[in-house]
Amino acid sequence: MLELSEVYRAQAKYGVSSALAKTERVTYEMYLVGCRAVLTDKTSLDYYSWDKKRQIAFTDGLIIDYVDNTSLEVDGFVDSNGDLMLDELIDRLRTDIVDFGILRGALEDEAVQEIQINDYKTIWIIKQGKAYLYTDKAGNPYQFISNNELHNTINRLIYSSSGSAPRMTTTNPLLNTRTASRGYRLSAVNDTAITPDMKVGYNFPVTSVTIRKYAPSMLTFNDFVRFNTLTEEMAEFLRLCGRADIRLICVGPTSSGKTTLLNSIVWEIPRDQRLILIQNPTEIMVYERSNETGANLRNSLHWEATEVDTKYKDDPTVPTMANMIAHTLRNTPDVIIPGEVRTPTEFFQMNRALKTGHRVLSTFHAYDGKDAIDRMATELSTLGGSIQDYIGSLCKSIDIVVSQRKLEDGSRHVMKIEELTGKIDGSGSAETRVLFQFVLTGEVDKTEGKVNKIGGYFEQVNAISEGMLQKFYSAGISKEELNRFTEVSALADGYKGSITAVEKPAFL
Repeated sequence: MLELSEVYRAQAKYGVSSALAKTERVTYEMYLVGCRAVLTDKTSLDYYSWDKKRQIAFTDGLIIDYVDNTSLEVDGFVDSNGDLMLDELIDRLRTDIVDFGILRGALEDEAVQEIQINDYKTIWIIKQGKAYLYTDKAGNPYQFISNNELHNTINRLIYSSSGSAPRMTTTNPLLNTRTASRGYRLSAVNDTAITPDMKVGYNFPVTSVTIRKYAPSMLTFNDFVRFNTLTEEMAEFLRLCGRADIRLICVGPTSSGKTTLLNSIVWEIPRDQRLILIQNPTEIMVYERSNETGANLRNSLHWEATEVDTKYKDDPTVPTMANMIAHTLRNTPDVIIPGEVRTPTEFFQMNRALKTGHRVLSTFHAYDGKDAIDRMATELSTLGGSIQDYIGSLCKSIDIVVSQRKLEDGSRHVMKIEELTGKIDGSGSAETRVLFQFVLTGEVDKTEGKVNKIGGYFEQVNAISEGMLQKFYSAGISKEELNRFTEVSALADGYKGSITAVEKPAFL
């Protein structure tokens, strides 16, 4: 991999003003560094207000000028006669520079779930839940040549022809938006990250960026069973929860898969029921377009909330998450789906919807069912009222809490599916009945300190309550469909349940 000193030398040596001998030979990687440096220096912020055609023409012109003015022999682009293959070289440079540069491979690789840019010299990617340095085929880490080039690449990534996309600026250091292509979630912190350096102290400032990708197609419950996220019995139970008037919350840490799982549950809702989804950014999408008319055969409405300046936070007309949840009540929803709830006012409006008898499905960060209710009550109490009163109220409003977690080996599991009883336990928390859970055995397979597999198994702990049965019955779900959830058969050796998807105990 190129050292920073080599990058600086490349910028100085191979810039468009350099007069170099035609016989001088360089690697393509070094040549690309010089070209990227020239384009970064000569591209102004006005570039992003231009239409796409003008942008391409401008960039192509700079690339062609660079190739003409450097007049170098580039490894891999010299034919048998010793002549430089100009067209091929220009095409390759165009591919590597235009659009998304070094991020292109990670963006196009469907196996990459997340791109983590800690600084312009350090890029990590997440595959199958595990983190890897982002490298080329030779194992050399991909790097931007400067913080400025990182800025330019991200601005291209979020480019909008309408000019509405926000930019990374010194006055707007916190950026939460989507990519223009495919709508990936992009979060950036501009020029505020500190990169420690043991030799020179702290190199400050740099920009950090996280790009959360979405699966190329929606994962199904069959996929979750295949990935061992849950069992066939658990999948069937959640399918039935989607069909019935069940108020359900998916909780877990960041990247635990809670939104992906909720997406599959939402798709089980009957297509004629009116769904209103409020998200920032949009991740759950429910639609079936008619090939003939283009009409959405699902009665679903998708709203995307915006983040606004704090001075507008109390303006009820601004499309914040909280305001939009409140606004759903005037739009005849059968189901309200706030994608992820974060702030006290968002929790307040969600609780208000629950109290008015509406079905709500949502996600937020919590450990399990008890912690989820405690979190909601604590957030609500900041707006006034007693935590205990809120706990008592919430545990009657929510039926099911699904908690999910990503383990150290990269696997994701539904750790618990809990039914809320509507009561408060002796500790003052919401009382729950664990229906299913994933039990960790303490067995760990490691190689040179790296965790490969963590042992565990699924078990069914309790049958669903009579009250829950009545909710399923009212949705037209038969007793026969629910039989497997009304009895729990003990297995030998103390292992519970009728779970057949995973043998006991197993490395998963």
